[in-house]
Amino acid sequence: MDENRNTDPDKTAEMPGIGQEKEAEDKAKKTKVRSRGQAQHAIERDLAKAGVEYSPEKLEAALATLYAAYESGGVIPTRAAFAECCTEQAAGQFVGDMKTDPFAVDNRKKFAVIAAVVVAVIALAACGIAWGLNNQSESEETPVAASSEVAQSTVTATVKAKGADAESTEAKVEVLASDGTAVVEVMEIPANQKAELGELPEGEYSMHVVQAPVNSDGSTYKLPEKDAAFSVANDAAPVSVEVSLEKLDADDMSKEQLEAAAGILSDNGKADNAKAVESKASTAKSKPGSANEVKTGSTASQSKPSSGTNTNNGSSSSGSSSNGGGSSSGTSSHTHNWVAVTKTVHHDAQYKTVHHDAVTKSVVICLDCGAENPGRDHLKQHVINGGNGGTTVKEVVIQNAYDEKVLVTAAYDETVTTGYKCSGCGATKK
Repeated sequence: MDENRNTDPDKTAEMPGIGQEKEAEDKAKKTKVRSRGQAQHAIERDLAKAGVEYSPEKLEAALATLYAAYESGGVIPTRAAFAECCTEQAAGQFVGDMKTDPFAVDNRKKFAVIAAVVVAVIALAACGIAWGLNNQSESEETPVAASSEVAQSTVTATVKAKGADAESTEAKVEVLASDGTAVVEVMEIPANQKAELGELPEGEYSMHVVQAPVNSDGSTYKLPEKDAAFSVANDAAPVSVEVSLEKLDADDMSKEQLEAAAGILSDNGKADNAKAVESKASTAKSKPGSANEVKTGSTASQSKPSSGTNTNNGSSSSGSSSNGGGSSSGTSSHTHNWVAVTKTVHHDAQYKTVHHDAVTKSVVICLDCGAENPGRDHLKQHVINGGNGGTTVKEVVIQNAYDEKVLVTAAYDETVTTGYKCSGCGATKK
């Protein structure tokens, strides 16, 4: 055994860096940080409400930097740090001044159920103490305080969408309590992959699909007609929720569905794909209201969860979600529906000038009388009469030179996209 090894805990605490690392680790464990998708949704929602224009790509780049530092070194993302990272000054300053921290978990809403359970536990404990005091004998014992800890289960979800791949946009989902209140705000999850939604206490819930994935060719999926209902038991066992979406081929989609798909592609930085889908929409048949089959707003307090089953320990739950055709009377989350803003540009006809040289021919001229192309007898007669009888050759113009204006391109009008505007809130972007 090494006798020189330092086993003094006081000296160990004084070693450089150990105390600081432990303090940072403890702080990171105590701090509840939202997922990157939830933070992005909260920021985009407030930017849209305030009418602040921003670049989704720059916003995502700033968030990626903050969460990379959080995941690798436990550095908690803050509003001030976002303002420094974001290269778009207006958006960065807005987030830096936000009253509500978009990176911190909102315990008031997400864990309202926990508070109710804790109050019930404390009330029961108080009743037990009162009963014990009234019935205790000669010996006085100190009552034991009831525990306020509530078991929570990790909930994961899978949105099955046949044909969706890495180039497709992500689906948007939210979790509703039995009274329709949103306990997990709208977040994006990739199709056909298991994603963690968070931890929930015992209770009845349902997962609502807010927006379907969109593939690069514009094809997408119908939102299910019912919510995916699931239960969380008081045993901390993991819960898995699953929902399958019906595919909509681009050739079978209505004008409104294609426009909604184009808006989602544009909102996710896929401008070229969005433009191609918009072109398809211009020739597709119109079916008013069909866009709701592709995406809708948050439905908190709008619809009660449907019946369904789920099993703990990672098994799947069957169910689906409302397409949001009605109006929402509770907490809602706005999803931009980007519509192209266009203008007509006129192009004048284009011409070029073509020059044509003069056309000439050689003519024989009689030197005695100037006659053109005289015959032999004609010249002989001039000699008999005392003339010269000679000739010369002269170039005579048949057609003068001229310039011709030739049409190259006919005049035409072109429709040009100058930007995009949300049909719901009026926000704009280029």
